[in-house]
Amino acid sequence: MMDSESKAERRREQIRLLLLSNTVVSLGEFCDRLKCSESTIRNDLKFLEEKGLITRTYGGAAINESTKYNIPMNTRSKMNIEAKRQIAEYIVGNLIEPNATLMLDSGTTNLEIAKVVLETSKELTIITTSLAIADVLSKTSSINLFLAGGRLHQVKDAFIDHTACEFIASMRADTYFLSCDGVDAEVGFTIADPEEAYVKNLMSRSSKKTICALDSTKLDAIYMKVICRIDDVDMLITDKEAKAPQIKGLRGAGLNVVLADGGEAPAD
Repeated sequence: MMDSESKAERRREQIRLLLLSNTVVSLGEFCDRLKCSESTIRNDLKFLEEKGLITRTYGGAAINESTKYNIPMNTRSKMNIEAKRQIAEYIVGNLIEPNATLMLDSGTTNLEIAKVVLETSKELTIITTSLAIADVLSKTSSINLFLAGGRLHQVKDAFIDHTACEFIASMRADTYFLSCDGVDAEVGFTIADPEEAYVKNLMSRSSKKTICALDSTKLDAIYMKVICRIDDVDMLITDKEAKAPQIKGLRGAGLNVVLADGGEAPAD
């Protein structure tokens, strides 16, 4: 019984990941990708829609706001992993000085930064809202680690309530590494979950410098809640798959955009 339930959970997780990548997916594509019958997929789609996690369409399903921000940390961490690792390695190798004080929010690219930091011997002070990041960094004595408290948000695997906000407001850092769901040249940096936006904004205001670590799938995307504006962020680090028009638009708005492989923006 438990095995069949866990298989269903994994399959439904894959359905949501497919929707995150493609926005709308047909019933036939779900069947092909997940190697399941139409009846199995229909039952999964019905279950997820009843939970408010997707929107069923004629012949398939579509992403909705809940799909975007109710994704567990362990699921989100598997998405675009190569790009996130590339960004993390660039940041740790080029932007983090020994003895610096950093703030890391609960983004999955920041989790990759923490993993790369663990592989180095840099002496750092790190302040985070993420239980997952704290778990990684607790394995080394070179990190002076501070974890925000409060009520644990199970989906985010992080502390983002008023207690965490009070803690962050009382701290100061050299650099905050911002993660978000999208950036747009006019709107700025946004997130699907409005509950988390305030603590991210506080982390930015509590740091001398804010650097956004964002994989290229999130460029030119706009979500429900604005975290901060373009001119509130000192630099954006993205991966080599970023398109030239995207980079040009963000740079035109005054944002310093850097490709994690050290190369120039691709030609139009």
